[in-house]
Amino acid sequence: MNRQPVYGIIGGGKLANHLLRYFTLSNLSVRNWSRAKSSKMELDELVKYSDVILLLIKDDDIVTFIDNMPALRSKQLIHCSGSLITNKALCVHPFMTFGSTFYTYLEYQRIPFILEKGKKAFTELFPGLINPHYYIDEADRGFYHALCVMSGNFTTLLWSKLFMELSHRFQIPEQVGYPYLEAICKNLITDHKAALTGPLVRNDQSTIEDNIKALSSDPYSKVYMAFIETFEQLQKQK
Repeated sequence: MNRQPVYGIIGGGKLANHLLRYFTLSNLSVRNWSRAKSSKMELDELVKYSDVILLLIKDDDIVTFIDNMPALRSKQLIHCSGSLITNKALCVHPFMTFGSTFYTYLEYQRIPFILEKGKKAFTELFPGLINPHYYIDEADRGFYHALCVMSGNFTTLLWSKLFMELSHRFQIPEQVGYPYLEAICKNLITDHKAALTGPLVRNDQSTIEDNIKALSSDPYSKVYMAFIETFEQLQKQK
């Protein structure tokens, strides 16, 4: 394919909106269709005129969507699910979280993409993009994605809990917690092996017991206990 591909993005969620924004900033030819905003005729037009189609819909719906639309089968199909394994579309997973605010063009260019070994190269699929990209075995994708969910999604739950309690229970502005979050991120980036602090590292059992007691009626008490058990198992493996 000597010319730049024409891209079609199917979906209307955060990832679809961010990639549409990035492709537009990169001067790529791109069309978008979402069930909530577009007609079936517009979907047919997108499929007809697109060379590469990104299926940015719910993971559980991707294979069914392909099966129900025969015209897709002659196109290069891509999904961005970190865990879905199918021979009907290539996996190109952006190693990034996407919120309601767009990033700068430079920030988009810095997003790493993870692909499967032995499949088409990133530069073949996206010749107009300069993002860093890496390849892993298909068998490792489930483990890779589980790590992404734990480190990104689960920590978001913890920080949202802190900010909510600061504001609602203690009447302290949630912004007071931002320097703490920034320092933790900085320490992790500087040296993640030495970043962990607190009662777990000090083996301060009395503090741990007090924490558990304070959380006794809170759903997050189970989260606290799970982290303790995991940390103890890791210590035994050393």
